[in-house]
Amino acid sequence: MPNKDPEKRKEQALRSYHKHRDEILKRRRKYYKEHTKEIQQKHRDKDNRLYQRILAHYGAKCKLCGATNVKFGIDHIGGINNGSPKCGVKLWYYLIRNNFPPEFRLLCTRCNLVDGIIRSYPLLGLKGIDELLELKRRCDGERK
Repeated sequence: MPNKDPEKRKEQALRSYHKHRDEILKRRRKYYKEHTKEIQQKHRDKDNRLYQRILAHYGAKCKLCGATNVKFGIDHIGGINNGSPKCGVKLWYYLIRNNFPPEFRLLCTRCNLVDGIIRSYPLLGLKGIDELLELKRRCDGERK
């Protein structure tokens, strides 16, 4: 008769796992080897659904240049200092779990890179992307 106490059931399951660990891992490896493509596709589909939820919430356009139909990065507006993950699926889960905090925004790859440069190199003395774009315009004008 199975044990009704949840703690004892957990202990029993853990003992059973350790007793049969090698067989369990062997079955898991065999299953993964036989179903690799399906498992990977399932993970890609799940990741895509998460990404689409984030796009739907934050609006599917770059907050700086307005680009659409491009690959977006999630920008930490104040920098990475609030305990959130830096990037990737962990960040996506963080955003969903915390009801899409306002200190994040979608940027296209180009704007995200430029914004990161501005934050990383304060020695340039620039205060934002507008100043960087102005500096680029001046440099392009001097080359002509």
